[in-house]
Order: sequence, then C-alpha cells, then structure tokens
Amino acid sequence: MFLTNLVKNSLRTFFGMALLAGAAFAESNPPMPAALPEDLLPDLKRILEAAVKQSPTMLARNLDVAQAEANYIMDRAPMLPSIAGSGSYSKSETRLDTPGSFPTKSDSFSYGLSASQPVFQWGALKYQRDISKLQVAIAAKQYAEVYRTLAVNIRAQYLALIQKKLVLRNTRFAQQMAESNLAIQEARLRDGRISSGDIINPRLAVDEARIYSDRAEADYDQSRRLLALSAGVGEITDEMVPSSIPKPVYAAQTLAAYFDSFRADDFENTLMAGVYRDTIRQGELRYRVARARLLPKINLSASYNYGNQSNLAQDGTGKLTIVQSATTSKYYGVYGYWTLFDGLATRGAKLSALAAKRLAEQNLESYKKTLSEQVRGLEKQIGFSGRLMDLTEIRLALAQDGVKKVAGDVNNGVTPQSTLDSFTQMANKAELDSVVARADFLSRWSDYVSTLGVDPALQNLPARYFRNGK
Repeated sequence: MFLTNLVKNSLRTFFGMALLAGAAFAESNPPMPAALPEDLLPDLKRILEAAVKQSPTMLARNLDVAQAEANYIMDRAPMLPSIAGSGSYSKSETRLDTPGSFPTKSDSFSYGLSASQPVFQWGALKYQRDISKLQVAIAAKQYAEVYRTLAVNIRAQYLALIQKKLVLRNTRFAQQMAESNLAIQEARLRDGRISSGDIINPRLAVDEARIYSDRAEADYDQSRRLLALSAGVGEITDEMVPSSIPKPVYAAQTLAAYFDSFRADDFENTLMAGVYRDTIRQGELRYRVARARLLPKINLSASYNYGNQSNLAQDGTGKLTIVQSATTSKYYGVYGYWTLFDGLATRGAKLSALAAKRLAEQNLESYKKTLSEQVRGLEKQIGFSGRLMDLTEIRLALAQDGVKKVAGDVNNGVTPQSTLDSFTQMANKAELDSVVARADFLSRWSDYVSTLGVDPALQNLPARYFRNGK
C-alpha cells in the first residue's frame, strides 16, 4: 500500500511539473533545422504524449523511481532521532498453605520513553543519505532514457505503419488489375478467341494477387495492434494512420551547423552521461562511508521511566494493609562506541567502492567514444537519406506526369484503360518509394536528435528527470 501511494504521489508530482520542464528544455537547446515525424503527423504526437502515462514499459519503470525514493527515505532515517516507548502491567497473588493466612496480592504497572540521536559519525550517515539521493536521480534519468528510446521506437513503428498502409493499397490495386484482366480473358474464352490453357495463368495471377493482398492486410492490422500495445493506447484505428508522409523540409548547410554545435560539448549533456557521473559520485561517497567504519562514533540518548506498585498483605498484628510505591527515573547522556577490528571488512568495502568508481569512469569514457562514432555515422546516413529522398521525389513527379498524360490519351480514346492502369501502378510504386525514403530520413533524423539527448519528446517528462544528483 505504501509503495502504491508513493507511485501515485510521484506521478502527480512529476506530471504537474511537465509544463515547466517543456519550457526549460526548449530554452536550453537550439531550434531544429528539420522537422521530426510528430511535427508532420499530429496523431503521432498524441500517441507519444499518451505513452508517458499509459505505456506498460513506462508504468513498470516508474516503479524503479518509486523504489529508489522509498530507499532514500529509509537511508535518511538514521540521521533523525529514534524514539521508542514501552509499558507493562502485572497482577500477582501469593497464598501460604497455613490456616488463617491471608493471600498477598500485588498490582503493578510501568511505562517508559527513550530517545537516541547520532551526533558524530564522521559524515557517514550523510554520505549514505546522499548515495540514496543520487540513486533517485539515476533512476529518474534511466526512466527518461527508457522513454527516449520508446519514443524513437514508436516513431519508427508509426512510420512503418504508413508504409504498410501504402503497400496494402498497392497490393489491392494490383489485385484489381489482375481481376480486370481475368474478366477480359474469361470473355475471350467464352468467345472462343483463346483456349482453356490460356486462361490458367490469369486465374493463377488473381489467386496470387489475393494472397499478397490478404498478407499485406494482416501485416498492417497486426502492426496497428502492436503499436497500440507498445504505446499503451486502446486502439490505433485506420483513420489515425495517414496514407502518405509530407516531405520534410531541410537544408544540408543548416544540418551541418547543427551537427557542429553539439559535437563540441563532448556529449556531456546526455542522460546516460549523467547516470555515469552520478554513479562515479556514488563510488566516492561509498569510499567515505567505508573509511568511517573503524572510527569512533558518538550518540546522544535519553530515557524516562515510571513505575507504580500496590501490595495487599497482613502486617505483624494480622491486619490487612496496602503498601503502595512509585518510582520515577530519568536518564540522559552521551555514549560512544568504537569498532577496533572488523576482520578486514572495512578494507574490502574501500576497495569495492574504488573499483565501482573506476568502472563507472571507464564506462563513461567508453560510452562517449561509442556515442561519438554513432553520431558521426548517423550524420552521414542523414545526408545519404536526404539525397535519396530528393531522387525519389523526382521519380514520383515523373510518374505522376506520366499518369496525367496517359489519362488524357484514354479520355481521347487513343489509349486503352489497361495502359493507364499500368502507369498508375508504376506511380503507386514511385509514391511508395518516396514515402519509404521520407520515412527513412525522418527515422534517422529522429534517432540522431534523440541520441544527442535533445529530443523534443522529452518535454513530455517533468524537469526532475534531468536534474543532477548531489
């Protein structure tokens, strides 16, 4: 129940800060020289926004943040006073096996309070608290990193979905062409202009076209369901998937200047670089905690106890008397303790902390080198995709012009409809090729922006996910 409430409170706090986070993120990064997929496809933008709260991946990772916050509360507790209380009540009766004796009865109750407070621990408690605070920052950055990669994947799935919708359209058109041709050939067969053997291939062509069409439809429907599951939305309807992708507008010179502006900071501002830096800081603090294990420590303590007891018994004259007594005790003082030898556990803890720090430093260095290579490769691929996109646009324009010319000839009665269908089929393929090229450019550009850690989709997250731990 506590963890559930903590998750709910965390979500309310995080999403309440999202608007401020978006403004801060926009001010800290230069404007984009090319559009991202969601800038051209509004339904994709809504899917990305919904994925923050509804994606199963994000809901699961939010528990990691909640767990880190719970651990921080526990590790902060030793710095605060510890208070305990106790109480007791008892009743007893003692009887002698002597004629005429009267039983002795006793009632008693007591209660007490005690408190203790660490006073001097060489900073070990504070360091342990700071380690947990850093872990909260690490969990938050890892949460943001998961959303970053999820946004890239959702974009890629959505762009692929548009391509599959076009493939379905093209396969259905091819099926219609095969069925039209079959109708013509069946009429020729009935007129005796072709033999029964000549009709076999047209019939097989229709069956084959139907299979391709059914396969494309099944693939398209399954891809819509998978995207809905990944983003955590109820359904991706056919209306939410456009039949084309607007052509991205970009300038190669502007892209080059954008690349240079981010190459200079050595990728220090990415989420994972922040995770590694926080991990290095944790190693330093763990070493300080271990160093204090064999040093003397001082605590304050205080206690208050009260007891009351009543006894009913016979006195020397045989009369019954009640004897009541009460005691009160107060204590406060300073006490210290010193572990002189722990079987070299302190030495092992120091070595472990130093090794963890060196490992994090090595991981950070390796990460930045790998990221540098990835970014350089993406920069080249973006250039190739832009050039290829321009070529497909030329081919699409030529194909569309050809369709217009042949359509005019059909209207004038100088060209059969089958010729127009063939030109339309070629134009459909050219349109698919252009959409594939646009999707490729947008996917690589999205991957590049996201890899640099400046993805505008991160504005959907609160600002706390990007803060450095202390």
